[in-house]
Amino acid sequence: MVTGLSVLPKVSAKNLELKLNTVVNIKNTANELIINYPASFMSLANSVLIDNRDGVNAVTVTINRQLNSITLGPGNFRALNDSWIEQLNLTGPSTDTQVTSQLSPLTQLGIGGVTN
Repeated sequence: MVTGLSVLPKVSAKNLELKLNTVVNIKNTANELIINYPASFMSLANSVLIDNRDGVNAVTVTINRQLNSITLGPGNFRALNDSWIEQLNLTGPSTDTQVTSQLSPLTQLGIGGVTN
């Protein structure tokens, strides 16, 4: 399991030769949902759609354990494209948030270094 590190791929997220997989995670309780792509899928996400389908409650999303976060109100969504995402943390009272991710296996990325 990878914790506390961010990997730096040597390839672009737009590389058409990457073999991509799609996974869906659902936050269906008010508890925090942590999606760590290297630990769970041996991959990084290069595109993510976060869809807060809850009609009443907001969800807050933290990307790669950064201090900044994004809050999505009821019925809102956010797409993150052409980026490398190691981890998403979803918090807040929303009980119906779907995260659809396009993943690239770590073995294809030619990892060039790490940051903390």
